Amino acid sequence: MREGGRFIADFLNENFPREEAYFEYIDFYMGTVFIKNRGDLTPIYEYVFKRLKDMQCDWRYSFPKVFLIEPPDVIDNSSEDELKNYKPEVEFAKQLEKKARAKTNKKEFEELNKQSYEDAKNEPLDKKVQAYKNVYGNLPDGHPQKEFE
Repeated sequence: MREGGRFIADFLNENFPREEAYFEYIDFYMGTVFIKNRGDLTPIYEYVFKRLKDMQCDWRYSFPKVFLIEPPDVIDNSSEDELKNYKPEVEFAKQLEKKARAKTNKKEFEELNKQSYEDAKNEPLDKKVQAYKNVYGNLPDGHPQKEFE
């Protein structure tokens, strides 16, 4: 979240310099991992969106997705005996099986992400999204419920 705030501040400072305002990351910081359940932060989010709106900026919502990342194979430090018994056809079959499993996993995750997106159409708005709607009067582009407006 800090880097997102820094990006916005740097972008505005570089592209829309103003003598009366120089932005720091904290002006756009919306990270709430440790305090989000202790109070309603909607007014803070609204403040950030008002500043962005005043600078004629907008927010394109990106729905969160889940991906599976498989770490690369570890470099094999096999003994000489293991290398003598190495069979390329066995290793090739293992690689084919791994690719097929990855393709199946990818399809499963795509279905899960699609279902999550559809489910989000009926869920209450996140506090940040609600704050955006309060300031801009509509939902951000890319939000699952945008089609209902």
